[in-house]
Amino acid sequence: MCLPSPSYYPTNYYLLGYGNKAAHTLLPPIKWLVHGSNIDFLHKYAEFERLGVDVDATISVLSPWVELAYKVADPDTIKQITGPRSPFRKPSELYGALSVFGPNIIASDGELWKKYKKIIAPAFTEGNNRLVWDTTVRVMLDLFEDVWGDQKTVVMALLILSTGIFGMETSWRDRTVPGLGHKITFQESLRLVATNTKSYIILPKWAAELSGIQLAFTEMEMYMRELIQERSSTSSANRHDLLSSLIEANKLEDLDSALNDRELLGNVFVMLFAGHETGGHTMCFALFLLALYPDEQDALYEHIKSILPASGVPEYSDLPRLKRCHAVYNETLRMLPTVQAVPMVSTADTTLTTRDRNGETVAIPVPKGTAFSLMASATHYNPKYWKDPYTFNPEMFMGDWNRDAFIPFNTGSRVCLGRRFFETEATAILALLIARYKVSIKEDPKFANETFEQKKARILKTTQLVSLTPAKAPLVFTRRD
Repeated sequence: MCLPSPSYYPTNYYLLGYGNKAAHTLLPPIKWLVHGSNIDFLHKYAEFERLGVDVDATISVLSPWVELAYKVADPDTIKQITGPRSPFRKPSELYGALSVFGPNIIASDGELWKKYKKIIAPAFTEGNNRLVWDTTVRVMLDLFEDVWGDQKTVVMALLILSTGIFGMETSWRDRTVPGLGHKITFQESLRLVATNTKSYIILPKWAAELSGIQLAFTEMEMYMRELIQERSSTSSANRHDLLSSLIEANKLEDLDSALNDRELLGNVFVMLFAGHETGGHTMCFALFLLALYPDEQDALYEHIKSILPASGVPEYSDLPRLKRCHAVYNETLRMLPTVQAVPMVSTADTTLTTRDRNGETVAIPVPKGTAFSLMASATHYNPKYWKDPYTFNPEMFMGDWNRDAFIPFNTGSRVCLGRRFFETEATAILALLIARYKVSIKEDPKFANETFEQKKARILKTTQLVSLTPAKAPLVFTRRD
């Protein structure tokens, strides 16, 4: 058998490569056999450095649909792939499992994606951002005053997202009974859906029913349909939650281009899922890093205290001034991007360029149908663009920095529409939390002799399923005097 090989380019071979999604997702890395789950984050830029180029070719020897695939850690090459007239598309067929509630902007491409973006983008309004801020402040103050210390684990992002997206008030001690015709509350169905989506995608229907997961998804769909019907029958003009804004934007479309109820369900769900997966995990990683780097936490505390009013409660107008909060989250996303790779595929024969370790231009002929992965971690740890990339240093984001080499929210026309939503919510949480509490790692005698690097590796241990997920690490929150 003659194996395909771009003879002009360094190449890795795997028996089961990117085309074998089950093997790639479920198996650990095995040399020559399978690339393996989470290997991109574990290797970061190391493989590119070994090859001496920022575009890494991989051959799948046994593959149902991909033979040649490239991984890219070159910001200039990424711009060539994601540019407005680029002959590349997002392979939306890889995201079909996220259509559990209906078609949506993530699992679509081409004209359908343009339709969704036209309606969804205006829904992320300034009024929605203000609602997110005010809700976050209320929920966090409720946590501090009424709940803190009552439970070991607190899922902060979920309650905030439920109000910002659906416009339904929730609190930490919510004791509401299920709505008429429902078996569980909206809050409980939301919690179960957000924490069990991966299982729901994987499990057969009978297993989902036995485990109770199916009930949560059924209830969530019922609640969302009721909300859509309610908001559609009355004016939502003065409401600023995401669902109401979507409905108002949708009313402006003609009948042929408007979203139907299933499309509304699908798009609201993926926003909820993306917010819970990426937003919640990033907040968790940020707290781990601040606990590991107490000097950076002290600098953040002093910055926050210099901006907060006498009441200690930040105003929405303080958001742009809390620059070090933004820097902490950006540095967290640089070191621990929740989405490791953005898949793309060429729709025509083309040529890309990159540079080798000597700075010489290298041309890469790309046949139609070639798969590419835009690698966030590899790009974020590329020493050409980031000094000392393995050290947590938010200061890098306090001045000028290479925005092309920072891709946690995707790039080009498909940049994340919810970025401002996340930044608003996350900044309010961090400002309120660090102003009142010092965060540290819980001491454990069995780790008494570990080095800092060993401790860092333990605390920042991750798994890769739908997104980069933090392991459980005990944090201690000590009230400041």
